[in-house]
Amino acid sequence: GAFTDAVPAPRADRLQGRARAAAFLSLRGYKVLQGRNGVDALRMAECCQGNLDLLITDVVMPGMGGRELADRLRQMRPQTRVLYISGYTESTVLQQGVDLGFGFLQKPFNLGALAGKVRELLDAPQAVDPVAAGPARKAE
Repeated sequence: GAFTDAVPAPRADRLQGRARAAAFLSLRGYKVLQGRNGVDALRMAECCQGNLDLLITDVVMPGMGGRELADRLRQMRPQTRVLYISGYTESTVLQQGVDLGFGFLQKPFNLGALAGKVRELLDAPQAVDPVAAGPARKAE
C-alpha cells in the first residue's frame, strides 16, 4: 500500500527523521510519498493514481494542521486511513480534534513501533479508523 507523509520538516533533525522513516517503510515494501506540508500533500493526492491507503501526519503543523489535512484528504479519498503523530502533550493533541486512540503514535517513537502501527492500521477493519468513525473527543 501507499501512504503520504505530510510531516513538515523545517529543522535538519526533522528532515533526517522523516527521511529515515520513509526509507525504513520503503524497505518493508510500502510505496512512500512525502509532502513538505499539508498543501503539498493534498496536491500529491490529487495527482496520484491508485490508492492512498494511509496518511501519516503530524498533529500540529504550520499552516494546515494534521486534522484539517486528514479531513480534506478524506473528502477526495474517503478510504484513506490516518496515523497522527505528535510530540505535544495529550491536551494539545485533543484540542486539535485528534483522538489519542487507535490512529495515534506519540513522539519519540522507534521505527519498529512506526512499522507496527502502520501494519495495524492497514490490517484493521475500516470502521476502527477514528477519522472514519466520526469526530474526535475534545479536551475539557
